[in-house]
Amino acid sequence: VAVSVLIAFGLWMYVITEVSPNSEWTYYDVPVKLEGETVLKERQLIITGISDTSVDLTLSGNRSDLNQLDSSNITLKADMTKIYDPGTHKIGYDIILPGHVASNAFNRVNQYPDSITVTVERLETKAVPVNIIYQGKVPEGYVVRRADVLMDYEEIKVTGPASVVDQISQAVVTIDLTDKTESISQNFRYTLCNPEGAGVDSGMITVNAEEVHVDLVIPRRKEVALKVTVNPGGGATEKNVEVVLDVESIQVSGSDIALEQVGDSI
Repeated sequence: VAVSVLIAFGLWMYVITEVSPNSEWTYYDVPVKLEGETVLKERQLIITGISDTSVDLTLSGNRSDLNQLDSSNITLKADMTKIYDPGTHKIGYDIILPGHVASNAFNRVNQYPDSITVTVERLETKAVPVNIIYQGKVPEGYVVRRADVLMDYEEIKVTGPASVVDQISQAVVTIDLTDKTESISQNFRYTLCNPEGAGVDSGMITVNAEEVHVDLVIPRRKEVALKVTVNPGGGATEKNVEVVLDVESIQVSGSDIALEQVGDSI
C-alpha cells in the first residue's frame, strides 16, 4: 500500500510539474520582427515610427511543451507588405515557434498589445551642395587658396523620410586652418544641415558618400620689393627722369623653391 501511494504521488507530481495539459505561461518582451520593409521601399515608403518593439505573450498547453519555449526562441512577425500609403497603420503579427516545437501544441491566451502601430512616410531623394566652413587662421606668411579648392563630391544625394529630407539644404564640411602650414589633401566627414546651418537628425537618412575628399592649397606668402631699371635713350637717363611707383612691393605665394628663385625684389 505504501509503495502504491508513493508511486501514485510521484505520478501526480510528474503530471502537475511536467505534463499538466492545462498550464499557462507568460513570456515577456518577445521581440517583434518587421517583414517586408524592402517592399515598402519599392513603393517609395519608409517606416518612421513604431509603437512597440516587443510583446508580452501568454500561451496555454502542456507544461512540458511550454518549458521548451522562452522569449528568445519565439518569433513574432509583422507583415509590412499590406501597407500601400503613408500614414498610421495598425498591424497584427504572427507567432512563429522554433522548429522542434509543434505549432498546434499551444493556444494563444493573451497578447499585449494585440497589434502594433507603425507610422509610414513617403520616401524622398534629393541632392544638396557641399559647403566648406573654415575655422581659425593660417600663420603669418601663409595664404589659403579657397577659390581653387577641389572636392570629389560637390553634391551629396540624400534619401529618407520626406519630413526630414525637406529640412536638409546642404552638407557642411568644417576645416580647421589653425597653424596649418601645408596644403590639405584628406577625407572629411560632413554634417547635413538646414538653411540656417543647424544640423538635422540624419538617423534615418542614407547617402551616396559618407566622406568628401578635399584638396586645399596653402602656399607660403612673401613680400617682394619692386625696383625699376631705366634704360637710357633719347637723352633720358636715370639722372634726369623721375620714376614713381604707386606700389612699392607686392605679395607673392608659392612653394619654398619658387619663392627662393624670386628673391627679395623684382
